[in-house]
Amino acid sequence: LSDENAKHKEFEVTKGEIIFRNVTFRYYKNSEGIVLDHIHLHIAPGSTVGIIGSTGCGKTTLVSMIPRLYDVDEGEVLVDGVNVKDYDLVKLRDGVGMVLQKNVLFSGTVADNLRWGNLHASEEDMKAAAQS
Repeated sequence: LSDENAKHKEFEVTKGEIIFRNVTFRYYKNSEGIVLDHIHLHIAPGSTVGIIGSTGCGKTTLVSMIPRLYDVDEGEVLVDGVNVKDYDLVKLRDGVGMVLQKNVLFSGTVADNLRWGNLHASEEDMKAAAQS
């Protein structure tokens, strides 16, 4: 991803507007099993949104497309009017937060859990992470 990441412009997430335009996705490219079929969605900046549906209907897949854990097969996902594929991957993921239905607390102390994403986090870093 580093070569791909290097060619992207230096956009940053500022407002938090999210738009799905005609998004279609399959887990296997040659499969007929479409998980998301021509999805249109607009989430205004500052909104708190819950995505509900039955098990296996694509909720986690949908949300995972915002930080590019998956890429769309058709259509586009925009954050602040910019296609997520045009963001620097680190900046995109730093600017997007999501809470999934099954959160995991790893064994160890709270500090160990806070350091999961940054093993060298200072006390100040952990305090800021806990408050966000």
